[in-house]
Amino acid sequence: GFWHSCCDCKFPSSFRMASSNQERMSREDFKKKQELDELRKSGAIEPEKDADGNEINPHIPQYMAAAPWYLNAEGPGLKHQKDFRKQTVTQGIKARTIQGGVKGKTISRTRDEFGEKEGSRKKKPEAPRANGYDDSYSGKRDRWNGYDPDQFKRVMKKHELVTKARQQKREEIVDKALQQVA
Repeated sequence: GFWHSCCDCKFPSSFRMASSNQERMSREDFKKKQELDELRKSGAIEPEKDADGNEINPHIPQYMAAAPWYLNAEGPGLKHQKDFRKQTVTQGIKARTIQGGVKGKTISRTRDEFGEKEGSRKKKPEAPRANGYDDSYSGKRDRWNGYDPDQFKRVMKKHELVTKARQQKREEIVDKALQQVA
């Protein structure tokens, strides 16, 4: 009839949700489909073929083999699982670009001559740094990394000279004050 007989809903039987692109199977049709799937899995029957003539592995789960409703797939196939973006690779240190087939989106990533991303591998200095700083794992965690005792000696000499100059100035001021009092 016009109305659903299975429930008390107020929608006509011709009403279907947008996500259901398949007709509902009867119990007998479902059993036949299950038996056919079992025979395909056992190898007694040739597997299904997609639109291009490629065999579809019967052991692939249904949730992966079925295309989403919004793709409007005609017949079985795994085309909805493939990545249709083109990859173009230029020689050397130049950038590799991946162009999106559908959206025309271009993702540009710079790579070195070995195909690794630039900056993904930290470049190790060939010689230690001039200031003595160690950039290794243990060097970064060393509290005294980069410490130069000679620099400390220079700083101490400078402070000693400043202290001596202050002391001499004070002595001169005290001598002048004593001479004025006397």
